[in-house]
Amino acid sequence: MSNIAAEYRSQNPEARKVSACENYDEKYLFVMKVQEIQNFVERKPFRPFGIRLNNGSEYIFNEPRDIGAPKNYRLLIYFGKSEAVRIDLDSITEIFEN
Repeated sequence: MSNIAAEYRSQNPEARKVSACENYDEKYLFVMKVQEIQNFVERKPFRPFGIRLNNGSEYIFNEPRDIGAPKNYRLLIYFGKSEAVRIDLDSITEIFEN
């Protein structure tokens, strides 16, 4: 079990009831990423944050206009000065404050 999943389970009693298995960890890691991204995007006032992907790419969201997402935050789009990049949440390895 990953450290992130273990931490999530320790903070969420319902999550502790389910037996540990790889699919469970993947599901909760995905849900945690979605929730964390939503928290960063919707916080007031907006503060810059970034993400790192498993291929080494890094994207910094300096203002709210830099990010696009549906209401459920299951997909991210980075809007740069001259590019738009679709980001698969499964490829995110780190979310950090900038």
